[in-house]
Amino acid sequence: MDVEILNALRSPAGIPGPAAIFLALLVVTWTLHMLSVQIMLGTLTLALIGHFKPGANWARLRRHALETSKIAVSIAIVLGVAPLLFLQVIYDPFWYVSNVLSGRWVCASIFMLLIGYYALYQAYFSEKNHEQAKLVYIPLAVALALLLLFGWVIHGLSVQMLEPEHWMQWYAPEGHIDPRGTRIHQTNPARFFYFTGLSIPVTAAWLSAHARFLETQENECEIPNESQSAHIAWLQTLYPPLFTMGGFLTLALYSIWMATLPDSAHDFPKSVWSWMAIGGTLLIWSRPTAKPGYQPLMIASASMLLIAISREALRLRILSGGHGYDINTYPVHTDGYGLVLFFFTLGAFGIPAIGYLVGLAWHHGQRKSNTEYSAFILKLGKISLYGLSAWIIQYFVMGGFALIRG
Repeated sequence: MDVEILNALRSPAGIPGPAAIFLALLVVTWTLHMLSVQIMLGTLTLALIGHFKPGANWARLRRHALETSKIAVSIAIVLGVAPLLFLQVIYDPFWYVSNVLSGRWVCASIFMLLIGYYALYQAYFSEKNHEQAKLVYIPLAVALALLLLFGWVIHGLSVQMLEPEHWMQWYAPEGHIDPRGTRIHQTNPARFFYFTGLSIPVTAAWLSAHARFLETQENECEIPNESQSAHIAWLQTLYPPLFTMGGFLTLALYSIWMATLPDSAHDFPKSVWSWMAIGGTLLIWSRPTAKPGYQPLMIASASMLLIAISREALRLRILSGGHGYDINTYPVHTDGYGLVLFFFTLGAFGIPAIGYLVGLAWHHGQRKSNTEYSAFILKLGKISLYGLSAWIIQYFVMGGFALIRG
């Protein structure tokens, strides 16, 4: 498709700042989102497997995994909003067309997410209240299937947006317009299973962190006639094989994905960006040690950032090399107040609030008793409250100003 047509599909309002800012924010927020998604998929799968496994150790792990997946799915949904917004800012000609081409799937995906979300909570409360324990696997299986299907739809939209040369053929096959949007026209299974397969080593990292957390807690064992240390020792036998298996699987899937790239990105597998993704994939399972700790989860976070950078570099390569599209030519109509407000919100409220919550989690993961929190953690909490208060004040001040001037 002619690049002039693609540029004509851009928003006439332009973007409020340089495209590089939104590209960087897209990479960072997608990293956090995908890390949450992979933990959610992994722990949900563990909970489902644990339902069919006998023994008190699996029963306890099932409860802990279900608790984690319940939290992870909420975080994944919230964090998924940000990269989607930044994607729409700089790639709107591609993203919106892709959504229109598969409109019914886009609408259906909202229901997939809602039903999957509530099915997970149904399983959680049934497990917690010991209600129909034998049937807990049903909502667990429904939740896992629908959340994976939702991911498949988003994956299809992401692949379709990179092939504008086929848009007209998909929209009007053989010259007959089909506006129903009933099909996902293009997918890449190796790409999809690569990103979902990363949940295996990420879950291994979560198991390592979970075992380390249990080491720091008082022995409040939920398993009759079995010690806390015995359960931790059992956990230590689970995650080393997952690191290794997940590593080999994801490397194989990545190789298949690279082999299916379009001609416009034929040289990408040899580029530094591709080696960055390979390095991230290797890094995520580089320490299959049985000793529990938080370090593997931190390494997994760094690995996902490298993979996110490589993924975005590939998208830019396909759009620029195959279609001449350049995000840096997007018209910029600087919105000074909007940019200042965004970074103020991020710096004065977002980062301190996240840091405060992470600090609380770290505190409880390091100590066997609820000792006093450090002054730094308490200070982060106060800063986030002050930042939120300032944001609320400016909201009403600017709203009142707009009414008066309006």
